[in-house]
Amino acid sequence: MPNDDEKVRVNGRVPKELYGNICQYYDNMTQAINEALELLHTSKNGTLHKDCGKNMQNDASSCKEQVDILKQQLSILVEQLATKDNQLEKQAFHIQTLIQENSKLNLKLLPEKTETKKPWYKFW
Repeated sequence: MPNDDEKVRVNGRVPKELYGNICQYYDNMTQAINEALELLHTSKNGTLHKDCGKNMQNDASSCKEQVDILKQQLSILVEQLATKDNQLEKQAFHIQTLIQENSKLNLKLLPEKTETKKPWYKFW
């Protein structure tokens, strides 16, 4: 970090709204000013990327492309959801069948109560 001899004091007035907006992103106004001046310097030298500074959110064609991509992804998700619903219905039917078969087997395996209980005798 440069010492105080290598720094220049900068004074200026900015609109309150701009100042408030900048304070949301920076704790120190010196950092904001330094970053802004470096960005201005690189833009004047032509070293900025050609799309830098272009607000992509306001670009209608880019928004339309994003909407189209999202629609495609949504249609894929709808298809996947329909497939999963179909699989769940098949599984539910299969489980229902297994439960019914299990109930039938349990009825067959349970002994019928035909004999009466014999009294317990003591032999002594």
